Amino acid sequence: MTSMSSSTPGLSSAPTSAHIRTRSGALSGALLEAERERLLPLPAHAPSTHRMEALRSGKLPYLRFDTNDYSIRTHSPASR
Repeated sequence: MTSMSSSTPGLSSAPTSAHIRTRSGALSGALLEAERERLLPLPAHAPSTHRMEALRSGKLPYLRFDTNDYSIRTHSPASR
């Protein structure tokens, strides 16, 4: 059902085309190949994902981390 060869390094076991028709009638494998032409290459170095920081919230239930705001739960689910 799928072809197991790939021209992408490191993804040799990833299927390159599947014989599944979409609602428009196009083969999903053909759509994937068309999209691959527009994809950007992966970065040379993986981003850091292990960074942890202790934060303290103020009056509002939000925390800021690297210019991103995250909402936090103000009470436990058991109290509902």
